[in-house]
Amino acid sequence: MRDLKDYLAEYDGPPLNITAGAHLAGVVDPEDNPWHRLTELAKHCVICVCGAPLPRMQQWTFTLKDNSQVDYTISQCARCGKVYWTQP
Repeated sequence: MRDLKDYLAEYDGPPLNITAGAHLAGVVDPEDNPWHRLTELAKHCVICVCGAPLPRMQQWTFTLKDNSQVDYTISQCARCGKVYWTQP
């Protein structure tokens, strides 16, 4: 099995309003942990770059100030705190 570091794209965090609001989706310290956007292939990986099991990606819908909505799929490593995300 390949691990996640084989699939990571260059760091590309979501907009700050999504990062700041991610605590509502259960992300621990979202503004203090690194965010990594996943490539299409990496969505099915189950191992973080630190070697810990990565929880299943979960889809969240964020409502913006203009009432538009945007979906993100997010997972966070319980060991190192890295946050992995993508937009479906």
